Amino acid sequence: MFLSFLACGELVAANEISREVKIKIVILGGDRPRPRSEQSWNIVAAELNGNLLFIDFYETVGKVTITVKNSYGQIVCSHPCDTTFEPVVIMNVPVDKDNYTINIIGDQIEAYGEYYL
Repeated sequence: MFLSFLACGELVAANEISREVKIKIVILGGDRPRPRSEQSWNIVAAELNGNLLFIDFYETVGKVTITVKNSYGQIVCSHPCDTTFEPVVIMNVPVDKDNYTINIIGDQIEAYGEYYL
């Protein structure tokens, strides 16, 4: 299993930000059929731990681009990956107080999530 780490923004000391946030990722479209219920298996999950955003792909969905945008719509972090070889991506994201959106776009998936600091 490969693990990818991408640094976007400044590093923050571990004791400055220690809050864990689980982020709900909603599948908007793509090649994959939509789950029938909330209890269906998740294709992708995201979690924010301090300044690190963890994206876990539980199913291979090919090549995707993950972008994080602030409330002004500016891309603050971006990472292209192939989920066949990178099922877990760790991104260093800003910890400024703001509303952030996560977009995951690829041929087989289109997903969206948001979090607030």
